[in-house]
Amino acid sequence: MHYTTADVSATGGIDYQPADDVVTFAPGETVKTISIPVFADDLIKSSETFTIRLFAAENATIGVAQSTVTIVDDDQPVPHRRAGAR
Repeated sequence: MHYTTADVSATGGIDYQPADDVVTFAPGETVKTISIPVFADDLIKSSETFTIRLFAAENATIGVAQSTVTIVDDDQPVPHRRAGAR
């Protein structure tokens, strides 16, 4: 079965590693894990999304062809000191 990623609000190559690949199921197997690396940054921004789409299954039926992945921003603001403050 083929899978590919597509940008929504996240940008492939900047926020995550884009993918266009094949995953193979053994006879009787119904679940596989697809790993998509997410890139860390120090920018404070909203959570971002991309999609993974499954297609071209051979000898199988795709139950859910597309899923949305959310990259949750975990960066924390840096406290600012006021000028002259001690």
